[in-house]
Amino acid sequence: MRAEIEDYRREYGVEAPEDLAVLDETADGSADPWGDVTDWMTTREHLAIARAALAYKRASVLANA
Repeated sequence: MRAEIEDYRREYGVEAPEDLAVLDETADGSADPWGDVTDWMTTREHLAIARAALAYKRASVLANA
C-alpha cells in the first residue's frame, strides 16, 4: 500500500490526493484525475486501518506478556 501511495505521489507530483483534487491539470495531462483521487484516498484509508490493526495486535501481545 505504501508503494502504491508513493506511485501516486511520483505520478502527479503532489503529496496528497487533496492536492491533486485542486490542481487544474494533472502531471500526465489526463483530463479527469478523479478516479485516481478516489483510489489514492481509499488506499490511504486502508493503510491507516492496517496500521491500527497492527498496533492493536502489538498492544495485545504486550498486555498478555
